[in-house]
Amino acid sequence: TRAQDSGHAAPVTRASASDLIRRVQRIATPEGIDTLYPIQVGDNKQWVSIRGLNRANPVLVFIHGGPASPTMPSSWGFQKPWEDFFTVVQWDQRGTGKSFAEIDTARAAKAWTVDDIVSDAVVVIDSVRHLLGKRKVVVLGHSWGSIVGMTLAARRPDLLHAYVGVGQVMAWSQEEYLYKRVMELAKSHHLDSAVADLERVAPYPRPDGQANLEATMMVRTVGNRFHGGWYSQPSLAIVNEMSALSPAYSDADVAMEGAGSSFAGGRLFGALLTVDLRQYKRLAVPVFVLQGRYDLYTPYAVARDWIATLQAPTRKFITFERSAHYPFLAEPGRFLMTLVQEVLPVTHEAATFTVGPDAPR
Repeated sequence: TRAQDSGHAAPVTRASASDLIRRVQRIATPEGIDTLYPIQVGDNKQWVSIRGLNRANPVLVFIHGGPASPTMPSSWGFQKPWEDFFTVVQWDQRGTGKSFAEIDTARAAKAWTVDDIVSDAVVVIDSVRHLLGKRKVVVLGHSWGSIVGMTLAARRPDLLHAYVGVGQVMAWSQEEYLYKRVMELAKSHHLDSAVADLERVAPYPRPDGQANLEATMMVRTVGNRFHGGWYSQPSLAIVNEMSALSPAYSDADVAMEGAGSSFAGGRLFGALLTVDLRQYKRLAVPVFVLQGRYDLYTPYAVARDWIATLQAPTRKFITFERSAHYPFLAEPGRFLMTLVQEVLPVTHEAATFTVGPDAPR
């Protein structure tokens, strides 16, 4: 280019960066799929992205966390290798991400429940199954999404090849473990300001079962300093920076993502306080829990102890030794190997490619 010839690099803009990512991610296989569209779910539309090199591969539906923290805009940072083996669905849940523009905020003013999001998930999964001609899908639930995913696995096992929990939530009571551990770490590292912040919200969690979102986020902000969120990243601001470059998001989507997360998060935060997934003693589908050793958001030991008591056709707890709450970002190679070696075989749907007419024989 002229800029290169003159020795000056062209300025990097969001548009140029996202266009480069789009070109690098391009799916050109005749068997492949790359589509982004809204699905009518009740009285609102919710956006899904479907990508994969071969439509005959098993479908993996990623149910994002938060609540109200869509993964679609940051998925370019980890998902492309998955698409060799799975047709991957990213779904912006009601009121989040691209789906925020599709919702009537006045009509949606009341609180939402876990059941509401599980019902939405069934509609999305049925739409994807119909489009791709599939009977079942793999559901991967991350953090808040693990609440939705496990509830779905318990209620609609007929839809699932397997359930994969990442950053597996168990119950709001695990916040007590989180708080004590973060306080212990702050004191041992002599972080007086962090200790003062933690003491200011005590007792945490509150004994009356109520919660304050600001306190919840503050505890996690301190936890990030000890690898508790994304291992080796002292802040999760980097995820927002990744999202800002998303080829799936327009400038307007990027600008409104924070507003959507605040709106939908406000509708759903109360639902977290009622969750206790320890009620599920038996699931009728294979269960894989992929947990980072350093996870403070959804503590490692709590998830490990729960799965040891679970009855399921297959039950595996897999540790990521240098990860916390985001093992698919911190250890993407090992995460991919786990999906391929552990989860893919239970689907019995691994696809093959037909040799094309232009290929050497």
